[in-house]
Amino acid sequence: MAYQLGSNTIKLRREMGTVVAKDPLIFLKPLNTQMEKLIMAPFEYLRHNSEESELSALPYAILIDGLDKCTNEERQAEVLSTINECVLKNKNLPFRIFITSRPEWAIRSALEEDGYLHQVAYHIPLSDNESNQLGWDAEEIVNGETTNTHNHT
Repeated sequence: MAYQLGSNTIKLRREMGTVVAKDPLIFLKPLNTQMEKLIMAPFEYLRHNSEESELSALPYAILIDGLDKCTNEERQAEVLSTINECVLKNKNLPFRIFITSRPEWAIRSALEEDGYLHQVAYHIPLSDNESNQLGWDAEEIVNGETTNTHNHT
């Protein structure tokens, strides 16, 4: 995420580079430390030392595709927890996070009614294993079998 964010803004990239220069082993530290030092602190610096036009050029949507591809469920939980603690609870960061994933246990449990992401995340279930809150089945759409579409020929 830091690389992608830094690639768009020179000042942000410079601040991130300063962090790495001061601590070359930053990438071996816990994920929440990496997020704090490589994303949150540089963004705060940028917020206080930049023009509004520079801030408006930042990407405000961050897409994390395939969270279920993390090495294990503990790592998935760590990523979700870090995003929650560092990004979602920080009202100074303007980012919206979009995560795509299969509903692995760590992800499902975080989004369930008693999960720590339930109140701050909008969950769109697309799996046959989850309740169909959207009122349609993805397989039906692929096969053209929805009741909302009629073939008038």
